[in-house]
Amino acid sequence: MKRALLINPWIYDFAAFDFWIKPLGLLYLASILREHGFEVTLLDALDRKGVESPVPKSDQYGRGNFRSVRVQKPDCLKDVRRHYKRYGMSIENFEDQLERIKPQDMIFITCTMTFWYPGLFEAIRLVKSRFPHTPVIVGGTYSTLCYEHSKRLSAADFVVRGLAEDNLGFLNIRRYANLDALPYPAYDLYPELDYACILTSRGCPYRCTYCASHILFGGLFQRDVKRVVDEIEFYYWQLGVKDIVFYDDALLWRPSQHILKILDEVIRRKIKCRFHAPNGLHPKFFDSELAQRMKKAHFSSVYLSLETSSSCTQMSTGGKVTNQDLVTALENLENAGYSRKEIVVYVLAGMVHQSVKEVLETCLFVNSLGARVHLAEYSPIPGTADWQRITRDGLLDPEEPLLQNNSIFPVWRARHLDHQRIKDFVKVVNYASRFDIRLAELNTI
Repeated sequence: MKRALLINPWIYDFAAFDFWIKPLGLLYLASILREHGFEVTLLDALDRKGVESPVPKSDQYGRGNFRSVRVQKPDCLKDVRRHYKRYGMSIENFEDQLERIKPQDMIFITCTMTFWYPGLFEAIRLVKSRFPHTPVIVGGTYSTLCYEHSKRLSAADFVVRGLAEDNLGFLNIRRYANLDALPYPAYDLYPELDYACILTSRGCPYRCTYCASHILFGGLFQRDVKRVVDEIEFYYWQLGVKDIVFYDDALLWRPSQHILKILDEVIRRKIKCRFHAPNGLHPKFFDSELAQRMKKAHFSSVYLSLETSSSCTQMSTGGKVTNQDLVTALENLENAGYSRKEIVVYVLAGMVHQSVKEVLETCLFVNSLGARVHLAEYSPIPGTADWQRITRDGLLDPEEPLLQNNSIFPVWRARHLDHQRIKDFVKVVNYASRFDIRLAELNTI
């Protein structure tokens, strides 16, 4: 029997938090390899429930901090006044686990964020030291969006651009027709599982100027409702998972044909898990029926994607949402039994055409509606319309993915705009929302 080692490497960054992070593509690949006769081993450097002690604490939904250690900052980030860290298991533990793994026929390593590639490079270095004659294949978002960078510098033997199930012909692995044809992700490879992530669809019908979903996945494909609920039921009853996390980019698209049917079936089967959608939900789809169904099905955390309250920016970036959409969504969610204080609205900060004032006004708008603000720090993504403008105007070195790090507000950094003011203001806004204080009425700005 052939053997394959699958690795999810460390995060190298200024900040990281397990906000329901699982290497879903890698787990799909593990199941695919099993279907083709491979014995699969998973080494996840970000598994907080791994063998190291003490285990970091989790909140009620399974989220929590990673172990971390300070490391030297790359030269291009030396001027950033924050500590640069490696998040995940210790290098010593990683090496110990590698030593206990039998010789492998191939090694697959993923990398999500483009600016997390130092973790990938470190993993490649270590596995090549342990298994010098085993081919190393890398994939994931970084390798797709920064393909040439990965080919040139990663030291991998093969670099996969795009979806794994479409690019493994050299292994004599058949192509999978669509998402419904894939086996369930191999969550059984984890000794302990707090939550499971699921895709009910892939892609997005929108073409927002800052987003790469259409580059990574093309158009939108929605799975069969029964297959989705079968998978949820399997995680709930067979794996004992109580928190299900939707990774969809457009979970609510055509709600009567998709999410409403999923929720109805969940209710009918008496599945009592809690649901979360951290990628953000489109406010425009929240009518009374959807809000009530979500509440009944135990949708526990609601994250809404507004991005900005500027109608000009809304239209110029894709036109997927209006302020009235958010107003209506919050009304319907409140009527369904959600407290506005528990609803989180994503506000995007750091885009090339944004002013600090626009972001502050958006935060005030969200506060005026009683919801909480979550600052979504903008990351320039290769291939997007915004990326073309940013690189054309010389605001970013297109050859260095580390400069795409959202934590440093790269575009505003190049424009010498103060992002710390925004972060401080969000703390004030959310504190005010907690006590039902509407800051706009106090003429704060």
